[in-house]
Amino acid sequence: MSDKYILLDSDVLSFLIKQDELAKPYVPDLKGKIPLITFQTRAELLRLPIERKWGPTRTAKMKEYLNNIPVIESGPLLAQKWADVRAWGRQHGRPVDGGDVGIGAAALLYDIPLATHNRRDFAWMTELGLKLVCHAPELE
Repeated sequence: MSDKYILLDSDVLSFLIKQDELAKPYVPDLKGKIPLITFQTRAELLRLPIERKWGPTRTAKMKEYLNNIPVIESGPLLAQKWADVRAWGRQHGRPVDGGDVGIGAAALLYDIPLATHNRRDFAWMTELGLKLVCHAPELE
């Protein structure tokens, strides 16, 4: 499955929606791939208009963008992968934010590369086989 799809983390998707300069390095990684998002990513972006009191035009534009990206929904296999990844992370002293674990678990379960600008929260998952696409500066 990994050659056809790429999973987008919230930050990269946000860069793309806003047409931010930070999106530019990710554009070649998306070429020829079908972007996917998780339920978590969709929820994180849907909360922004509420919290930041966006107007209806800006909110509608973002929702339209989101509606065109397939969502990986939760299910028994993904729940088990989330549990496995989070437990492994805790046992090995890694940062284990539940939302990020869910996104990483989806990429691992379906063997899809994950495009994120959040290296710190996902780099440790490469030890589990995560294919990380990240153009953020290397960690020190």
